[in-house]
Amino acid sequence: MAILAETGLRGNPLQHKRHAEILERLDNGEELSIGQLAKEWEVTPKTIQRDFDKLKQMYPQKVERSEDKKRYRKPLTKHSRNDGDMVLEMLESMVKDIGVDFYKKAHPLLERLQRQIKSPFYTRLDIEDVGSKFNIMVQLEKAIEKKFEVSLSYIPYGENTTKEYIHVKPLKVIVYEGFWYLLAQHKQYTKKFYIKSIAKCTMTDKVFKRDPKIMDYLESAINIWFSTDIKPYEVRLWIDEDIIVYFERKPISKNQKLYIQSDGSAELVLKVTNDEEIYPILKYWLPKVRVIEPIHIQENFNKSLAQYLQESFL
Repeated sequence: MAILAETGLRGNPLQHKRHAEILERLDNGEELSIGQLAKEWEVTPKTIQRDFDKLKQMYPQKVERSEDKKRYRKPLTKHSRNDGDMVLEMLESMVKDIGVDFYKKAHPLLERLQRQIKSPFYTRLDIEDVGSKFNIMVQLEKAIEKKFEVSLSYIPYGENTTKEYIHVKPLKVIVYEGFWYLLAQHKQYTKKFYIKSIAKCTMTDKVFKRDPKIMDYLESAINIWFSTDIKPYEVRLWIDEDIIVYFERKPISKNQKLYIQSDGSAELVLKVTNDEEIYPILKYWLPKVRVIEPIHIQENFNKSLAQYLQESFL
């Protein structure tokens, strides 16, 4: 039996060898370019182009051209896509909403994992651009992971002077209503530092311990107005039947309890640490939501609303 040679006189792989390797590499998930292979195998680009043309005819289920028309890949079918691909596509879409600068830094990392993304997902997250604070975010991520204290140079909103904070214990970077904050402990208090007001972050080598109670409060928080210094208390809301479905689809918090009433309305029970957590809900769903108790929350809201209406018609 004759044995097929694998290389030509100049040492470059012969056609059958090239075809076998191309198919194997495509099957392993690689995307191959004509220029890349021509240089690797020391043949002309036209030779590689003929290889792909022939392979596409012989194995259409194994070879296709990618969106940029510069590379070839294994066809993306519903069977070849996996959960990882789907997660990457969703991340790619969401990262775009975080900001241009942030996207420029994050996109190459995602692209390493998935060279060409043809995404069916569209997400619209109203998140502010924190790309200019990318390096600070990286520092905070490391400090949170290692439980290291940090020092912050911070410019409070509306002020021009920088305040220095030392021995800051970073707990989490959080996003509420599209704005980024650092949740941290400082001098026995829990503070929320607005990320874009942090001018400088320096990580120290001093280790701290997290208070699990604070993390529990964070998990149940409705918005940025939550407090970790007050014991959670119960608030009961009346929900009009027209909007019940929205609270069923997306609970306001993990402690939400929804009770359907005989008249079609619902009672929503939440645990909060600050009345301010409730006011945004009342404003957003007005007049479909009311506070049952504690009644002072509804009374204060009514006063605020009456004052607004009075001033609006002056």
